[in-house]
Amino acid sequence: MMVKRSQDDFPAGRKPSPVSAKDTPVSSPACIRFPISLWPFPVNIIAVPYRHGLLKMDFDSLAKEQSDRVFQVWIQNLLRNSPEDLAGRLASRHCSGTPVTASLLPNGAFNVCYRVTYENGHRFLVRFTALGRVIACNEKVEDEVSIMNYVAQHTTIPVPKVLGHGQCVVGPYIVMFFTEGRALSGYLRDSSQKTITLNSKVSMSILRRAYFSMAEVLLGLSKPEFPYIGAIRQDESGGWTVPKRPLTFNMNRLAQFSNIPHTHCDGPFKLYCDDIHPENVLVDESRLVVSGVVDWELTYAAPAEFSYAAPWWLLLERPEDWELDLEQFLVRFLPRFRTFLEVLEECEARKIEGKSLSESQRISPIMESSLKTGLFWISLASRRSSMFDEIYWNYVDQRFFGPLIAIEDRLCYLSAEERVEIDAFIEKKMQQASEGNLVSHYSVDELVDL
Repeated sequence: MMVKRSQDDFPAGRKPSPVSAKDTPVSSPACIRFPISLWPFPVNIIAVPYRHGLLKMDFDSLAKEQSDRVFQVWIQNLLRNSPEDLAGRLASRHCSGTPVTASLLPNGAFNVCYRVTYENGHRFLVRFTALGRVIACNEKVEDEVSIMNYVAQHTTIPVPKVLGHGQCVVGPYIVMFFTEGRALSGYLRDSSQKTITLNSKVSMSILRRAYFSMAEVLLGLSKPEFPYIGAIRQDESGGWTVPKRPLTFNMNRLAQFSNIPHTHCDGPFKLYCDDIHPENVLVDESRLVVSGVVDWELTYAAPAEFSYAAPWWLLLERPEDWELDLEQFLVRFLPRFRTFLEVLEECEARKIEGKSLSESQRISPIMESSLKTGLFWISLASRRSSMFDEIYWNYVDQRFFGPLIAIEDRLCYLSAEERVEIDAFIEKKMQQASEGNLVSHYSVDELVDL
């Protein structure tokens, strides 16, 4: 089978590195010249560190270097196996017909994606999970396939139909229908900024339409309820259960960059996606109506408070990119939050009128007070360990423990044993830092099997 590499439908200025002016058969030796340039990463993908915002704790640099080495090995393995041909072969496992071209798509932090086009014009997405960017690749894929099937069956949120998944020479993959549409963030972002951020001059009509689309997604996720926190799976009888712990953004980052090995719930709990963001919501270009929501791998049954907290993505920026002074962040955030609340209340009212939502399922009342009560900050700190210190000392500590004059005011809450443990822990971490050695919990082969 000969699958060509296509250059069609790439974002303006974002083409796969060409090997010729025309589509080239991917099995051609010319494809060996394909540089490591998986958009949006620069050509030297390994040399570019993860985003280092001002609010995050220092990651273990040795663990990060090891993660980058694993990723480099994985990328080289992918390129050696002629990824366009591989994508075509995998698509044909699950979709009848003849694949003709395969094109590299803009990819996110955890996956490398190819769109495969068939002779009959049908288009499919083949997605590879990037080892080194994800810990527990197999678990991630199984979780995502399950949650996509659940969301498709039990909500009105449009989700790409999964056609199959499995193992290949570069690890786990998923084949699904290709979803047409443009990322919602494309209508909102400031194109003059390198870091994705909301355009301060975006028209209010576009912003409200975009927020309405996001509100519909959030309401759809907030309705299902589960008895436990964890990943959603379908059992042999066809029922949906929560049989295992979730794979979250925070867990992945800690395992990847902090070198931590794998080691009680009151419900009901609601579906929550750590990576829900206008970047992952595709819309048609005429009405900004959602055509599909993608990247579900970090979705799980979570504390309901996560769903009730103000959305962190209202300015499009990732929390790690917020200002050092969070008070300055709030100056920009609060006006957009008020706009979103107005839109959310309108969306809820329409759904209640249409009998698809009950009054008791509104999330806007609790969300409105989430900054005043501290719920927004507590939920964010629990999901973003790298920001915990900044958030805790500024927005959590004095709310629950009163004025803070000195750190000794808080040590009194610890037992003598806990104080000793803190001292021992700090001494151990300082010793590890001075030694500069990394304890490898897993080999590359073991990582592949996770």
